[in-house]
Amino acid sequence: MKKRGIYIVCLLAILAIGGCDNKKSEQKEANLKKVADLNMNDTKSKDIYNKALDSYSVWKYEDSVSEVTTTVKSEEASMNMKVTYEVKANDIGTPNMKHLAKTTGNIEGEDVKMEVYYEDGYVYYDSDDQHFKAAIVQDEYTGNYVNNKNAASIKYDFMKKVECEKQDDKYIYEYELDETKYLDYMKALGTDGNKIESMHDIKILEAYGKTVINADYQIESYQITMKLDMNIDGNKGILEITNATSYNNPNKPNRYFSERWPSFR
Repeated sequence: MKKRGIYIVCLLAILAIGGCDNKKSEQKEANLKKVADLNMNDTKSKDIYNKALDSYSVWKYEDSVSEVTTTVKSEEASMNMKVTYEVKANDIGTPNMKHLAKTTGNIEGEDVKMEVYYEDGYVYYDSDDQHFKAAIVQDEYTGNYVNNKNAASIKYDFMKKVECEKQDDKYIYEYELDETKYLDYMKALGTDGNKIESMHDIKILEAYGKTVINADYQIESYQITMKLDMNIDGNKGILEITNATSYNNPNKPNRYFSERWPSFR
């Protein structure tokens, strides 16, 4: 498969999922046995999940870490990516928003490291070979941030099998996603409402995950594993993604910005 096509699909899939577990296939089978009985009519578990998701959609603060591992295999080529994303944000969606995103990892044997910082209508970018400051429309940046954050949410209606279990003061959800509903959702993602045409010939082979909600009905972590069968312009391949996302002090202000500014600012 052409690497351009591989990169496009990897990025789209990563944007479309909220988090993934690093479970092996046999562990996945064990999990699916636990959710063998449909539980979609359990009003209490659905209400708790939706309450947490509604709260997440209006978060004003974020401190998260995501670890993403991606493997693409085809007859022509293969690619491996392992990337860690660290995100800190205060006053999300407001004129006072501050946002710092760090990316580190390895893509096809090449180390990747970059930081992007936003404040007061300016984006500061720092990587091994580029350092710059650029003006950006404030509403555009903050609006896109909110939209992208919420687009990653795993909605309850996407689940075809789900089990909710309370452990101490936390609610643990394990689920299998409806491949058709979730794929339609992924296809609808895009900038300014434009559909992602590159995903016209992609099939989800499997998708399952886990979400942890704390006693305050805040999402503490959410995970998903997804396997895709791709056929883009005649190039066929299998894409597997695992991504684990966790939140530190969900929806609590970050002191980080008062303690340390990005070095390149």
